[in-house]
Amino acid sequence: MKMKKNLVLILVICLVISGIFLCYQAKAFKKSDVEILVKTRACPNCDLSGLDLSNYDFSGVDFSGANLSKTSCELTNFKGANFKGANLSGAILSNANLSNAILSNANMQGACGGRVNFLGADLSNTNLSGSSFENANLTNVDFGNANLTGANLRGVNLSGICFSNTNMQGANLQGANLTNAKFPHTDLQGANLREVNLSGGIFANANLTGADLTGAKLRGTKFVNTKR
Repeated sequence: MKMKKNLVLILVICLVISGIFLCYQAKAFKKSDVEILVKTRACPNCDLSGLDLSNYDFSGVDFSGANLSKTSCELTNFKGANFKGANLSGAILSNANLSNAILSNANMQGACGGRVNFLGADLSNTNLSGSSFENANLTNVDFGNANLTGANLRGVNLSGICFSNTNMQGANLQGANLTNAKFPHTDLQGANLREVNLSGGIFANANLTGADLTGAKLRGTKFVNTKR
């Protein structure tokens, strides 16, 4: 009986030690990733999830395939950085600079931040569902085949943007500037387009079923084979 108790005690101790070791390994792994990033300015496929990366200068850094989920990146400079295929879900990007960044095929579900600079960024095939980027700079952004389901882009300047094959179901675009924007094969079912400026816009084979266009400016707007 005494031997059994001793064996059980030894097993428990081993499990506790193993848990501590694994915990240490996980923390050490993340720390080493940050060190690699600082030294080489390249961290493809690394794990940076949950870290505070605010106020850093990561311009031009390779984050392709990296895990940056739930990171805090406020006031961080990511100009020209490569996030292709990266996981940025739940990331906080307030006042971050993502101008000319490559974010194609990235997962940005639930990411958020006010006044983010996306000037000229590639967001094609990107999952932006449930994201919130009020008052962001989205000039010359590529949204081709992107998923903007339920996204909040209230008051954003999207003039001249082409939303080719973009899913914008239930998106909140109230008060946004969409002058001369193009919507070929765009799904805007149930979208909030109240007080949006759509002057000169073109909807071709788009779906506006259930969309709220109350107070929207439609001067010169064209609707070709579009469901309304």
